[in-house]
Amino acid sequence: MTPQTLPPAAMTASVRTPLAAHIPAQLDALVLRANGRLTDQDKAQGIDLLVDAYCDIIDTTLITLLDDIGTQYDVKALRDARRIADDVKDKARHYVGWAGGRIASRRLPPVIRHFHALVHPAPADAAHSHQLQLPISPALAHRGEEIILTLQHGTATNLDEGIALLNRIVEELMVPLATEPKNLLNFNVVISKPLDGAIAMIRALIQRMLVRFGQQITPPLYPLVGNHLSSFLISHRLQR
Repeated sequence: MTPQTLPPAAMTASVRTPLAAHIPAQLDALVLRANGRLTDQDKAQGIDLLVDAYCDIIDTTLITLLDDIGTQYDVKALRDARRIADDVKDKARHYVGWAGGRIASRRLPPVIRHFHALVHPAPADAAHSHQLQLPISPALAHRGEEIILTLQHGTATNLDEGIALLNRIVEELMVPLATEPKNLLNFNVVISKPLDGAIAMIRALIQRMLVRFGQQITPPLYPLVGNHLSSFLISHRLQR
């Protein structure tokens, strides 16, 4: 069986996004302190690091592409999409801070360790030292490879599948970035319900942004979109 015909289950896949230089070392130190008693200052730092990492993901997966296209086309819908992307970052910063202020510092260690496990050294030729490595399903990665190739080679007839791919990636990333941390904190219903609403709102904002973006992208830009997707959607085929 050639690599081209391997089934989706014969690969591992992840979304990999660079991290700001200050995050890895500060997170390492916070993990060590989590073995003892965390202070309120530690909690505040953990919340800041978490939000910084979220913003790095949004920058890599969405804003970089919007900015690249915006240098070539000054279109109102693209400016609106860029504004929504910034709004997503603002909402993430607000709601993570809101939730963090309502939990005891002693409940944070599992969440700190969860995020620490997602941080990995970047390849030697990368411009950054560390990256977040967020697993996605092999089926999504397999379909992603197919869609990316049609975009890169100019054979795609529209951008519908590319936008659908980005939406599915966002859906899967919500699990390690939002659902699992929330479950680890074991919030009561008073906090859990508003957080679920906030997660749904952020998801809806991203979906609206992608729709506006997709309506403005013409076929000459498809290779740029395909190259962008391939820069963070990483598949590794397993040997048999």
